Amino acid sequence: MDTLAKWGTSLIVLINSVFAILGLVFLVCGMLVKVWPEQLANIVKMAGNFENLLPKGSPVHLADINPAAFLNGASTAFIIFGVVLLLVVVWGCCGACCKIRWMLIVYAVILAAIFLGEVSLVILFFTQRNTVCTFFH
Repeated sequence: MDTLAKWGTSLIVLINSVFAILGLVFLVCGMLVKVWPEQLANIVKMAGNFENLLPKGSPVHLADINPAAFLNGASTAFIIFGVVLLLVVVWGCCGACCKIRWMLIVYAVILAAIFLGEVSLVILFFTQRNTVCTFFH
């Protein structure tokens, strides 16, 4: 049983490490868009050099895109998502490494709630596709 507990702890820490990196990426990207929107605008302007790759007669002009306005709300969502993901990861790692049972139970409940939310969104998307598509258009 002791070997199983060590492997379980190692597995939780390994999986949480991957999600910690993902959370940090979301957090850093969101913060970069918030702090330096002009750098993002410069990147889009450089991408405007590749406008000839778009189909002929395309109404899209890359130079006309204002990425700061477009990504301002998304950057806030990225920051919130990154912080929440990092909090869940730290909670799980603390529970696993310190062998605190109640923290692991709360961690399992949080993961189950996230999983059930994802499953319900997928079911909603496939059963109510027209409603979901009109919501986003």
